[in-house]
Amino acid sequence: MKTPIKIATIEDEFGWQYLIKREVEKENIFKIALATKCGDDFFEQYNHAQQPLDFVLLDINLPCTPGIEVAKRIKKEYPNLPIIVFTSSKHRSDRMDFVSIEVNYYISKARITKLHEDLKIIMGLGNSKYKHRLLPIPYNHYHFFELICAEKTSIEMADILNVNPKNIDYLQKTICDYYHLNNSKLALMDFARSYDIM
Repeated sequence: MKTPIKIATIEDEFGWQYLIKREVEKENIFKIALATKCGDDFFEQYNHAQQPLDFVLLDINLPCTPGIEVAKRIKKEYPNLPIIVFTSSKHRSDRMDFVSIEVNYYISKARITKLHEDLKIIMGLGNSKYKHRLLPIPYNHYHFFELICAEKTSIEMADILNVNPKNIDYLQKTICDYYHLNNSKLALMDFARSYDIM
């Protein structure tokens, strides 16, 4: 039997802790190896942990230290430890804050019943049309997804992005290749909406 993928959770609400554990540990693929309520507890416990972690599932609204500050510290102290933000926040500014520090992935808590499957997809496990792995989502990708979902034409997108209209097709192909998607606006829209990027 394969060793489960080890996860740390940083979540202060008991109800969410319970739901996350129930969803994540459905199969023997993932194991919550460290569950903490705030960033300070995470750093104290992880510094004394005997086993490495595969990634951190991080909430934004935490007591003591905000999630963005916890993420920055994780990036600084453990640069190879991937971070997946799991939050109910719908604020674009929150998402952009995490994008700016290259957090690996951002999942809405509205997807709690799909969390196990989303984590399998992110880790490149199972059968999915989205076979990407943990990849930072660059700011310019979010902006492109935003324009695609707003159904802007290539000319409008070029104007907003301040690029030659001929480069829009190249940008689209590059982004589709990055996420292993078919090269189409529809595939990008489906990806953005399905994974709550927009």
